[in-house]
Amino acid sequence: MQKSKFNINEQESSKDNNEDEQDQKSSDTEMLDSKSLGYEPIFQEFNDNSASDCKNSELSTDDSNSVLSTSTQNESNQDSENENANIQLPPGFPEALRLLEIKSHSNMTNNMYREIIEAFSEQHVSLYRATNKLASLVSIDPVWIDCCVKSCCAFTGNLKNLQECPTCGEKRYKSNSNDQIGRKKMAYFPLKDRFVIQYQNSSRSLELQYRNNYTTSQEYLQYRSYGDVFDGERYQELVEEGHFMDYRDIALIASLDGYNIFKQKMDDCWIILFINANIPPENRVKRNNLLIGALIPGPSAPGDLNSFLYPVIEELKELEHGIRCHDGYTNQDFILHCSVVSWSGDTPALAKLMCTTGHNSYQGCRYCDLRGIWENHVYFPIKPPKGKTGVAYNPNNLPKRTHQDYLNKIIKWKSAKNNRDKERIETATGVNGQSILFELKSTKFPNSFPIDIMHLLYETFQVTCSGIERLNHLQFIEHIYQQVHPSQNKSRQCNDENIVFTNLNYEEELYFPTTKQHLNKSMVNKLKKQYSTCYETKIILQQARMKVDKWAAFKNRAPQFEIQEFYGRVKYYFVHKSNDNTHLMAFVQWTQNVIEDEYGLKYFREFGVEQFIDVRVIDRCIGFLKCGNSFFIIDKEVDDPDDSYIDSNSESD
Repeated sequence: MQKSKFNINEQESSKDNNEDEQDQKSSDTEMLDSKSLGYEPIFQEFNDNSASDCKNSELSTDDSNSVLSTSTQNESNQDSENENANIQLPPGFPEALRLLEIKSHSNMTNNMYREIIEAFSEQHVSLYRATNKLASLVSIDPVWIDCCVKSCCAFTGNLKNLQECPTCGEKRYKSNSNDQIGRKKMAYFPLKDRFVIQYQNSSRSLELQYRNNYTTSQEYLQYRSYGDVFDGERYQELVEEGHFMDYRDIALIASLDGYNIFKQKMDDCWIILFINANIPPENRVKRNNLLIGALIPGPSAPGDLNSFLYPVIEELKELEHGIRCHDGYTNQDFILHCSVVSWSGDTPALAKLMCTTGHNSYQGCRYCDLRGIWENHVYFPIKPPKGKTGVAYNPNNLPKRTHQDYLNKIIKWKSAKNNRDKERIETATGVNGQSILFELKSTKFPNSFPIDIMHLLYETFQVTCSGIERLNHLQFIEHIYQQVHPSQNKSRQCNDENIVFTNLNYEEELYFPTTKQHLNKSMVNKLKKQYSTCYETKIILQQARMKVDKWAAFKNRAPQFEIQEFYGRVKYYFVHKSNDNTHLMAFVQWTQNVIEDEYGLKYFREFGVEQFIDVRVIDRCIGFLKCGNSFFIIDKEVDDPDDSYIDSNSESD
């Protein structure tokens, strides 16, 4: 795959160009307009004009009118951010919000919250008051949408004015209420509000530049490697089509799946989740960075999934066009664009999402146009077995499905005269409907639906999802967050030499994953002893070549050093300042009694003493393989190890 260098600046496409693109629909596309569902699919791509117009996304006076309709909420969020900067939380609320945050990721009950707040806070802020205060501070509110009590459909699009379900006939509203109150609702969480809040925070804005930093590095532009989603073919195609032209544009990974709320597995709830790929990989899938798009209630799987996806897709179309946003890092307004790189989920979920007949049908593969054979179940042999008729396929040249192929099959399915004819077409083509995802410019069938490497597992949250999203975004309102977490902002009243992983006002992560640690008095004394001891070492990460005094046990004898091999493991690295000198150190734990068996394999039973060492002597890594009660040492031996560091120290001494 050839990687092409591209511009990182963008200018919002003008309104005239967008109107021209809407007029450039082919006759096939017009045939696919689903009037019965109330959706208007858009099958055109970014043309050359729209891509060339995207050069600079910094907002000017003329640009503001083209996004005026989408910027009102963003401006209110920015005003809210400015107001929050002057808010002082009332007494008791910082502790209550901190406890509410703990409750969100633990099994704490409401009664437990009440008992803790009464025991440790003088103000006794109730859970109700704490959640209301959080809602007033973070402007993230779900949109509640009526849906069928049997999960047949959501009342959106062309169905929004119906009084009963078109599939099962169940009433939409409660009969014993004077007001029109829906019997069941789904929750939709807008993405725009969260992106606006995140970009207003300068630290978060800088973190969201990971995609740009990754795709503009020399390794990415010159070498073919696969380290992230941006190395994939689909992302490269989107860049060529005009997406991600600004360094702040967001790449999303969408996921759809169902899960059981209760152990009885009687209710099936579905969740639409988004992963922000602009966040570094080690952080993007942490729970506080995941973006809930919608929650679809049970008791069964959604019937008309297009109707449930309607509000999500409408917002994604708006994000593809661009919304007004403020960059807290550069203190500039800009037009933010977001595009979905891929959709993932298990096989049944993707079949429902793509409107295909699924993996148990005769056309079960979403990538290849293969015809299955029945033998107690449907399977896909390369050549038909004896006694069976079928097509023989070349495994090196399988017939592939394409985006246009899906469009043609949808047209054929829509042209069916009756239900029986429609069922026959579904069996022959593997397509049983028109997915609403065709309306997104960034989605291509089937390339936008990769294999799901690992089935996602979702937790049962202990607070409402709206509360989770608000708590996740409270960290981006710095003035409020500092009141909730005051310990993270107070300067540590301790000696500099006791601060591990940091100098005075600088923090450097040396080894991932790791944690911050503080040295107690005994550890500090051990470290000082390390400085005062005259030793010469050559440490290998988990193996050491060390010059050891042969007569160390005899104080009156002259030292005689000889090189010996030692093994150990590094527990953590740290920066240490002593006597105006900064040292990069490691804390290691040595092995005990390394034994070599008759086959030349070295092993040991347990670890022994711990010691500080200077990281300049680190040479290489080895592995420990535990078998029973023994640890075997996996090492690629070096015939001629570099002992120059040992020799240079010996000469200087």
